[in-house]
Amino acid sequence: MSYPAYPPPTYGGIPYGQAYGAYQGYGYPPAYQPYGQPYGDPAAHPPASAPSSSPYPPTESSEHHKDKKDKKDKKDKKVKEKKDKKDKKDKQHDDSGSSDSGDSDDDKKKKKEEKKKKKHEGHGHPHAHDPFHYPTMFNSPYQSYYGFAAASTPGAYPYGHHEAPAGSSAGSSAPAVPSIAYNAPPPPAPAPIPNIASLSIAPGAAPAPAAASSAPAPAPTPAAPQPPAPAGYAPVPVAVFKEGPPAHPLVQPNIPPTVVPAYNPQPHVLQLVEAFNGSKKDETLIKVLATLNLFEIDALKKAYQAQTGKDLLKDVESAASFNFKDVLLGILHSREQYDADTIWDAIKGAGTNEGALIDILIGMPRSHLELVKQIYQRDHAESLEAAIKGDTDGDFGLFMGYLIRGRDESNYVDLSKADMDAQRIYAAGEGKIGTNEKEWYEILCSANWHQVRAIMKAYEASNATKHHTLLQATESEYSGWTQKALIAMLTFAKNPGEYYAKRLHDAIEGVGTDDKKLKRIVISQRHRLPEIKEAFSSLYNVSLYRQVEKDTSGDYQAVLLAIIGN
Repeated sequence: MSYPAYPPPTYGGIPYGQAYGAYQGYGYPPAYQPYGQPYGDPAAHPPASAPSSSPYPPTESSEHHKDKKDKKDKKDKKVKEKKDKKDKKDKQHDDSGSSDSGDSDDDKKKKKEEKKKKKHEGHGHPHAHDPFHYPTMFNSPYQSYYGFAAASTPGAYPYGHHEAPAGSSAGSSAPAVPSIAYNAPPPPAPAPIPNIASLSIAPGAAPAPAAASSAPAPAPTPAAPQPPAPAGYAPVPVAVFKEGPPAHPLVQPNIPPTVVPAYNPQPHVLQLVEAFNGSKKDETLIKVLATLNLFEIDALKKAYQAQTGKDLLKDVESAASFNFKDVLLGILHSREQYDADTIWDAIKGAGTNEGALIDILIGMPRSHLELVKQIYQRDHAESLEAAIKGDTDGDFGLFMGYLIRGRDESNYVDLSKADMDAQRIYAAGEGKIGTNEKEWYEILCSANWHQVRAIMKAYEASNATKHHTLLQATESEYSGWTQKALIAMLTFAKNPGEYYAKRLHDAIEGVGTDDKKLKRIVISQRHRLPEIKEAFSSLYNVSLYRQVEKDTSGDYQAVLLAIIGN
């Protein structure tokens, strides 16, 4: 079975994550490749030894290799001196005729054990086995899907899109290449989460470039200095390595940035003011709001407030009703606010809407999750971890604890590790009586999506698993909401559009419509709608537009169809 190649997520015709600075939509990398196909061609990215005619700039110089050789020589010299010193000491000891150094063999053994114990003392963690307590693994909540540290480097932005640094030439034939860490250990201390209010950017305005200065850009940590960002933006292809990371980091060609047209909210403000005072209120609200992207919505709300002195959210809330109002308010909220509100709605009161928790959290990137946690804490005076831990239990509660840690956002695949993780999952499930759930969750909830797909492929290819798929193993080892959550994760890893297409079909098939589920997915996943629509048509031989048109009516129908697009 083949799966379609996945384009970059878009909304309103504008790719998310391009020229928008830190206030990002989320999705997966453009390099996301179909399940079951090779994860990349390392030969397509030659190392520094490639001929000078190659478009890829060298990553290491001869001076670098000379430095490495000098360091090695010094190290060898120190080892030799240490050995000679030891031999001389042993010779003097033999000449003295003494066989007693002052300590018995038992004393020496005891001292050695105490020294070893002292060396490892303090390496444990009181919450090592608690999924709701975890270390931060990235420099910032905006660690790029493409491997760049975004928030801490001037001129660098999330998801692999960069503004040219001051004083650099956009047409340079050999742009500076950011360093890429392979299996790098987590930094000792994460950068603080930025204030949410500072994330809004004026529509059409490019992020401020780094100020011109003769001094180099400050590095986020002394151990890993960040080089200047290349001119334009450059998505990094999926990196694949079998036996640990390669000697040289991958490099990428210089790709010009996408220019986003400026948005002027004034005409729409005038239309809305006229509509609120006239008779074509609903029609105007649909026409104006359903076609704008998140950044244009933000600019429109600010312009409306400045011109009328009123809150657009409150005016829309008083002007609309029922499902129509819910969709309009969902459009007007920021994505992180909407997701935080949806999670609150899923766990408040008696009972829990497990399906809503899975839909919202299953594919949420770590950077976006950090913003959702911040908003949830602000609005409800309780951490998201504590809220979910208090409202879920059993295997599903344990799974959710691991899930809201946030997963790796890089796009590197280690095939050797994928094989080992596949064997660990087998040994913790089909290879034994009973199931070690923690082993499954620890692996599948932390690996990046490319790595999860590699694990799925390795599991199916293994003779030990009798070539069962990981989906088949999940169905045999789990039940209830835990099984549904794991199947959702594996389906999302193969094709996000397919997962949400199935969820939408569940919402509108048969007698009646699950309006809550339909609204939640259309609003929260509208950045994925192109791939969701493609998967829906492929699976059910009918367009999502026609199916929603058939199952809804009135203004509610009109606004959903305007968002989905024909």
